[in-house]
Amino acid sequence: MFKKLLTIIVAVIMCFAWVSVFSGCSEAKPFTVTFLPEEQFNIEDVVSINSVSEIDDTKLYVDGACVQTVTHFSQLKPPKFARKGYSHKGWNKLLAEIKEDTIVCANWSESSFEVVFISDMSDAIFGGQTGENIRVTQTVKSGFELAPPIFTRPGQKCCWDYKQLIFISDACTVKPSKWEDSVNEKIYSVELMVECYVGNVKIVCSLPTDYINKYNVVASPEKENVYILGDFVEGTPLPELPKPQLPSDKEDYVFSSWKYNSVKKEQGTVICEENFPNLDESGVITLKVSCYNSWTPFL
Repeated sequence: MFKKLLTIIVAVIMCFAWVSVFSGCSEAKPFTVTFLPEEQFNIEDVVSINSVSEIDDTKLYVDGACVQTVTHFSQLKPPKFARKGYSHKGWNKLLAEIKEDTIVCANWSESSFEVVFISDMSDAIFGGQTGENIRVTQTVKSGFELAPPIFTRPGQKCCWDYKQLIFISDACTVKPSKWEDSVNEKIYSVELMVECYVGNVKIVCSLPTDYINKYNVVASPEKENVYILGDFVEGTPLPELPKPQLPSDKEDYVFSSWKYNSVKKEQGTVICEENFPNLDESGVITLKVSCYNSWTPFL
């Protein structure tokens, strides 16, 4: 009888011991993973995209939490980083192998990729293109460099989610996030005329290929030596303007500036009637290339 009782007591003790061991194993120890854009960066140097109203391309942005405490790598939700001139390409450590407090840094790439903006409305308009198959392709190294086109349709304009565009890091196709009424807003079409005269000498310049690719500039179907830069809503600034290439037989001439009605206009000039007066009803702003003879720079 005593031996049976002793056996039962030992068995109970062993059961409790095993339960204690297994329960102890099941309680995974939490660990903290800190995601950084680069090792020398302080977390305070990174700006959360959710806390800003305007995007400044001199800053480095993050979408998601930089510091995460978990008990298993599967619980991690890696953030996305964005910086001008680079695209975020994964991490310098394999997340599946992390089991303790770890600092993980982002990998960056300077390789170019293509982003295609397309419309989703059958009556959409952009420059000389119409319909839901409008395609505007831009080649960039980071989402910061994207300059979303303004597609229009009767009484409306398209809107893009700029805060999401800057985190694009690979080739993709993007549609407008929504369409908004623009009944009281004027839409201006901007053209670039690459033909000018210096005295009696006619000069026809050409646009750089990388600029054509970036802004999807297309030749005007109606005007010779004129290219369509795109449509812009009143109040928006002029985008980057190219430095055109002069023909090889005009080595004595130099590009001067882009002009509207003989007045110099630069990138950032706000598109409005005050800066571009005397427009006809079509609302077409034609910027003409201006050159001068290198021997007479005062012209």
